[in-house]
Amino acid sequence: MKKKFLTLALVLMVAVTLFAAKPVEVSGTFDFGYKITFNPLGSALADNSKYSTFVSVSSDYWKVNLTAGGGVFANNVKNAMTADIYLSKALAAEGVDMGDLDVTLHAGTGVGKSAPSVFADKAEFGAYKAAAGNANAGATVKYGALVEVYGAADLTAKNDFVFGAKTTPVEGVSAALGYATAGKVFAASAAADIKKLANLDFDLAASVAYQGDFTAKTNKMYTSVYGSYSDIGLWVQYGTDTKWHRLAAKASYSTTIEGFGLAAGVKVASADLTADPLKVDVTLDGSAAYTLGGVKYKLALEYVVNGAFTLTPSASFSF
Repeated sequence: MKKKFLTLALVLMVAVTLFAAKPVEVSGTFDFGYKITFNPLGSALADNSKYSTFVSVSSDYWKVNLTAGGGVFANNVKNAMTADIYLSKALAAEGVDMGDLDVTLHAGTGVGKSAPSVFADKAEFGAYKAAAGNANAGATVKYGALVEVYGAADLTAKNDFVFGAKTTPVEGVSAALGYATAGKVFAASAAADIKKLANLDFDLAASVAYQGDFTAKTNKMYTSVYGSYSDIGLWVQYGTDTKWHRLAAKASYSTTIEGFGLAAGVKVASADLTADPLKVDVTLDGSAAYTLGGVKYKLALEYVVNGAFTLTPSASFSF
């Protein structure tokens, strides 16, 4: 796996060299974190070290992305390379004016597998999108800010496609639809930025989502409301498939003091409101971050009441 990662990195270096005479930009991020979990109900310590990288080489007409991640002290590197070709810009350079129509082609191992969605999954319930099993080729077609259509497929597999569309008919209101052929999954979502619609002086928004899985014969519905005022944030999210009813809510506070970014929050969640006995999980979290020499150092703490305590130091930078 290490050889594969180095090979992909070498390809990027060669690409930069070949296009050195042309205007190109190189940008990226690197994130490293070591997650330590103390659980009084089980093992005392768990090593869940992780890292992720992102490097992008781009010009006016194309972009190549390299992403990688895995365990820091394990040989399990996961990487992906994706090329985006800005077809409309290339045609415009040749004198072909496409107006408000914008077309981008995608190819590689990192092509997006999911149809567009506007649902804000604050509680990370998941399973609200229509997604292909895999994707290595796709296209995005936009018409101004009104409509965006996306399609992708795994060209090495049979009947593994995903396609969908997103629209913003008026500022502050958006909706999306999607369908994946492999799992026969249909998804729909809608969102409203209440701050823009009502001209409020604080952030407030709501979104809903539906996912119908025709293979598993399940229907899942989600709704979330979220907002913030000054340094205080709050969100509430509910989800159901008629068999279970999930509910989660979180209040948070963040501020900056002498260059230190400080944050704290409390989350209350139940995996199923109909369970007997009812189980409610309470999670407390906090973090402190400071940027030194362009590198952001962060220490995050999380405590699940009557459960695990997690300590996560990390460092990240962008270029």
